[in-house]
Amino acid sequence: MQGKHANEGEPAGATGRALDRVAELEAQLAEERRRAAEIATREAVYRSLLEASHDLIFMVDREDVVRYVNPAAARLFGAAPEALEGRRRAELFPPEVSAHQAASLRRVFETGESYSVDNWIVFPTGRLWANSRLVPLRGPSGEVEFVLGFSRDITERKLATEALAESEERYRALFEQAADAVVLFDAATGAIVDFNDRAHENLGYTREEFARLPLHEFEVLGSPEEFLRRCDKVVREGHDFFCTRQRGKNGEVHDVQVRCRHIAIRGRDYILSIWRDVTDQKRAEDALRLSELQYRSTLDSFGDAIHVVDRDFRLVLINRRFKEWGRELGIALEAERRTLFEVFPFLPEAVCKEYRHVFETGETLVTEESTRVGGQEVFTETRKIPVIEDGVVVRVVTVVRDVTVRRKLEQEMLKAQKLESIGLLAGGIAHDFNNLLAGVLTNLGVARRSAGAKRARALAEAERAAERARDLTQRLLTFSGGGAPIRSRVHLAPLIREAAELALAGSDVRCDLHAPDDLWPAHADAGQIAQVVQNLLVNARQAMPQGGTIEVRAENVRLRPGGPLPVEGGPYVCLCVRDHGVGIPTECQARVFDPFFTTKQGGLGLGLAASYSIVRKHGGHIGVESQLGRGSTFSVYLPAVEPAPAETAPAGHPPAERSGRSGGRVLLMDDDAIIRRGAAGLLRDLGYQVACAANGAEAVELYAKAREAGQPFDVVILDLLAPRAMNGDECLRALRKLDPEVAAVACSGYSEGTVLADFRDHGFRAVLRKPFTLEELDAALAQALAARGPAPR
Repeated sequence: MQGKHANEGEPAGATGRALDRVAELEAQLAEERRRAAEIATREAVYRSLLEASHDLIFMVDREDVVRYVNPAAARLFGAAPEALEGRRRAELFPPEVSAHQAASLRRVFETGESYSVDNWIVFPTGRLWANSRLVPLRGPSGEVEFVLGFSRDITERKLATEALAESEERYRALFEQAADAVVLFDAATGAIVDFNDRAHENLGYTREEFARLPLHEFEVLGSPEEFLRRCDKVVREGHDFFCTRQRGKNGEVHDVQVRCRHIAIRGRDYILSIWRDVTDQKRAEDALRLSELQYRSTLDSFGDAIHVVDRDFRLVLINRRFKEWGRELGIALEAERRTLFEVFPFLPEAVCKEYRHVFETGETLVTEESTRVGGQEVFTETRKIPVIEDGVVVRVVTVVRDVTVRRKLEQEMLKAQKLESIGLLAGGIAHDFNNLLAGVLTNLGVARRSAGAKRARALAEAERAAERARDLTQRLLTFSGGGAPIRSRVHLAPLIREAAELALAGSDVRCDLHAPDDLWPAHADAGQIAQVVQNLLVNARQAMPQGGTIEVRAENVRLRPGGPLPVEGGPYVCLCVRDHGVGIPTECQARVFDPFFTTKQGGLGLGLAASYSIVRKHGGHIGVESQLGRGSTFSVYLPAVEPAPAETAPAGHPPAERSGRSGGRVLLMDDDAIIRRGAAGLLRDLGYQVACAANGAEAVELYAKAREAGQPFDVVILDLLAPRAMNGDECLRALRKLDPEVAAVACSGYSEGTVLADFRDHGFRAVLRKPFTLEELDAALAQALAARGPAPR
């Protein structure tokens, strides 16, 4: 019985232990749940802090991929955080900003130490000066896996610091350059705190000697006690003016006028004292002459044009800059005492009323004016400052600042903003329309080559109409976001002659070209600049309906940085197109480059707008000067390349080559089925075997299979834009992994980014713009096949 009970007890003990283990596991599981909940709560708190922070917070991994962006940072990109997370950091910033960021991040990844830096950060919505701290985040292995960045906007503090430094520097310069001796000293002790060079030089001391002496040592009149009583008076009343005598180091006595003002700095009293030495037997006359000389010297040192008029409007004083400004306007200003309105007869009556207002009220008046002098429109900012003696305004000091350059720059910026706004709409329309025209034009070409003579003529007319529509879309593209110039060295003289033949054909207007033999080549897109020249010549021809001569002059110029034109300094070619037509009304001149603005019956208002956009994208400038009844002159400045001494301008453009590759194999990638069918038909008419792909991935697959089958493609034509699929640029990178010598043609109806403009840098051998004709297709293939070998990297 005892053995039986023992056997029965063993399972019960095992069950108990199992139950204890289960209870222990449940307790551990509950503890883990509690910890997980605590971690989740903390994570929610930390995330809420990050999301609510006004600082810019971000996290990137070792692959330079953005893993986290808080809302404050995302707002500066104009996007939601999830739209930025997962993207490469370098894609989000301009190259120069990205390079600095990459260096700072690399430092943290390599050293594992936090790093702080202050710098400008550029966002799509603007830029800010930020204090950034980069913190390493380590993984389980101890290696830095992420960098967490905190950036605080300190732009206002930065600008305030710079403004303070500039203000201090400006006032220090005024202090040092003052004509009188200026001394700052302690009101209680008379100890010198600061002074300018004039103070010690007047009395013959070195700077070190002067700094060691108390001020009452210089006084001839009065005792040290009297000097301190005078200081007390200045502190009580705030200012004082008196005459005294001071003894110099050599014992010579100077008569001095002293003007003092009380200054409190951090609770301590100081006195700013200005000494004017009026020593001489004819002290009054010499003082007056010295004052006038100092007055003139001060005025002449200003960059603004300054003149003084009395109550009869006579010019009693003018500074050097005012004389120079008058000479620039062709006005002689040497003789003073003439009235202002005798010197400037073109001033309106409103100016006279402004002077009367200042004389009557004693108020300073600030105005802005625009005046046309000698065919030039001059913008000025004028300050009329009253000079009051015994409560009466006896003279008015007028400070005229020429703000013509600033106003023109503002007008240029306004034009650019208008073009950008309208260009967004025009570019989108032109892009889509170009794709439609590509399908129309290619299929018309195929149909015409297989049609009978009668139908072929009708189809040819349809082709010409489609080509005119293409020209219109190209003009829209040139002032939209696309149309980036494909630059090369362009000799302008032959280009101008060819443009003149086209623009002036069948008219009574001829072109008179003046260009030196050593004219520098322009760094430009030949096709776009030809369009600019044609637009200007057509505009000049239309301004002379009775016929005449258009003068075209080209010359080399070197512009200095910060000059009157809104361009960078360097070598330029200046092209001037002058007509002798009806001229442009003054009120219209500011709008001639606006899109869709025209004064011509039936005009579209695109020619000059497109020209402005083209020149601006080349880093150049275009402007106009015109007078009614005398004609207009358009000036174009294009960046130039100074040629080697042995280089000469070509006589003209070489004829386009034919591809000569009948029977070759072509791979065509385009997401538009209509364009694929039309372009494939043209390629077959040229004698090529054609394979088509609807996207980049399909093109890569076809290319690989053809190589494996021993039937490789001779050339590929890749559409740069493929929404929701691998585009042409990405496709080429994949193809070059299969075949480094692939001959590729970039094809697009719109210049996205810089691929078309710098196609060789992206590995392409030629460019084909949609819509294209049979001849343009053949020429692009010829260029791509001209030289087989590794593509540029």
